[in-house]
Amino acid sequence: MQQFFCPRCHGEVEKSNTFCPHCGYGPARPSQASASTSPPGSGMKGNGVTGPRYALDVKGILLTSLRLYRTHALLLGSALPAPLTLAILAVIFEGQPSQPSGPTLLTLVSFIVWWSVYSVQAGALTLLASQAYLGGPVDPFQAYADAASRFWALLLTTLGYFAAGGLGITLVLTAPFAVWFWISSAFHKEILLIEGKRGFDRNSWSYRIVQGYWWRIFGVFLSAALLAAYAFLILAVLIVILTLPFGDQTGLEVILCCVCLAVPMSFVAVVKVVLYYDLRLRRASPNPMGANPITP
Repeated sequence: MQQFFCPRCHGEVEKSNTFCPHCGYGPARPSQASASTSPPGSGMKGNGVTGPRYALDVKGILLTSLRLYRTHALLLGSALPAPLTLAILAVIFEGQPSQPSGPTLLTLVSFIVWWSVYSVQAGALTLLASQAYLGGPVDPFQAYADAASRFWALLLTTLGYFAAGGLGITLVLTAPFAVWFWISSAFHKEILLIEGKRGFDRNSWSYRIVQGYWWRIFGVFLSAALLAAYAFLILAVLIVILTLPFGDQTGLEVILCCVCLAVPMSFVAVVKVVLYYDLRLRRASPNPMGANPITP
């Protein structure tokens, strides 16, 4: 008897099923182009990348992310709007006369503009990384259009994520178990864009999907951040070395370093998506890892 598997969570799907019984994805019938007859672990081919169909360890998540990142140059190019906006703002501020200490109207407006661009970019990168992981076509224009259509939800989600992250990391210094405060909201953006869930449903889904994997997720985030920071540091040093023959080029160095932020931004986005799908797969009932499934 031929077996079929959901293209999203890779759980086994009966031939008569219209929707995946594990994650609710639909249509998931084998007659559809999106269905797969490959078993979990055989890989998913698309755009020259083989995506995993099985739960990965930390090393596997990072290697899969690097492979996706290396084979999809559009992921890096799509991460340029926020760094370029930051570079433009750096040029504007460099030309301003010295201001008294404290926030100014220009500072506030600049922050709002940059955060708006960053929020849409973060959403677009999540959608692009998801398309790359699932082996589908990577379309930056459509990804940005879809992200822009959820502008306010993304803006609030990214603000909440960084607020929870800052508070969670602060609490970790005094109470290690408080890492859950940050991790429990780590996938709000992915759940909003991939699952289409908002508000309480999104928060509940996020909490349930990370439950039992707090420190594993924290370890993946920390490893990805260190790799991204290392890559950015190398690029920054190269920029300084290359501009040395031209004398004092502080302004140019700042602009180029801002642009180089596209590297860590895009890589971390890919890691988060791969990790999300890994957690999603661990919650699927046919998964051998033994995790409790979650219901849509």
